[in-house]
Amino acid sequence: MDRQYRRKGHTMGTAICILLCLLLGVFLLCSSKLGQGIADKWIAPVAEKIMNYLMPTPIPSAAQVMNQSTPVSTMPTGTPEVRVLEWDLPESSWYLLEMGVFSDETAAQAQAEYLRGMGAAGYLYTDKEGYIRLLAAGYRDQESLIKVQKQITENGFSGAPYNFHLSGLKCKLTGEDQELLQLKKALQLAADIPGLLTDYALRFDREALSVDAARAQCNDWLEDILSAETTLSRHTAEAPLAAFCTYLGRIRSTLSTFLEKDATINNTQCAAALKYTQIAVLTAYKTLTEGLTS
Repeated sequence: MDRQYRRKGHTMGTAICILLCLLLGVFLLCSSKLGQGIADKWIAPVAEKIMNYLMPTPIPSAAQVMNQSTPVSTMPTGTPEVRVLEWDLPESSWYLLEMGVFSDETAAQAQAEYLRGMGAAGYLYTDKEGYIRLLAAGYRDQESLIKVQKQITENGFSGAPYNFHLSGLKCKLTGEDQELLQLKKALQLAADIPGLLTDYALRFDREALSVDAARAQCNDWLEDILSAETTLSRHTAEAPLAAFCTYLGRIRSTLSTFLEKDATINNTQCAAALKYTQIAVLTAYKTLTEGLTS
């Protein structure tokens, strides 16, 4: 340890001697312009390095370390922005093929069973006057209805058009962005499902689709409806959304009834069940829009 101390003292003494020599040289050279330039460019930097070596580096205090630490940035939390979104349910018209009007339910049921055996819906709809209307199928446009009506007339049956005209409405949705997106998706499915079923029922006949394909498609719709119903169930305090939630519950029940049928049913029975489901959903949609616009 004593040896190390003597070695360190020797080094410091040597450095002091060098510094003194440099300072003397500066003094002698500074008397001339050339000497001044050499002193500024070469001697002064060397002297500064020697002084830095000789002077110990101060150890910062704990308070200084704390003051020099990087401050932690904090993001303002705030509350999510609540927005209001208007969603439009457009008006629509639906064209149904009516195969008879009854006042006696027993007679209507017997005729409905007969039509189902032929692949038609055989759906019994009671109008506001209390008459029972026997409906065979539904269409998006009047031209399709007229075409089918002509075909059944050629086969010895008589049918008449029975139309639904449904008013449109506006809904105001309130919530955060993600919530509004989910609500809009749920309402759009509720509005689209009658048309989706109508198109699929006609496609099943035209393309001779399989029973398994029809069941798979209805099962997919059922899952989507369950999700939409769950979304709307969180907003039943708002009257329009509560009505849509009830409507989706009716569709869920109707599709479940279709899926509960024996998987071994033939194509004619499946076609009848699809058309029946389609008109059941359409009449539920009619009840929904009339209730919200009355």
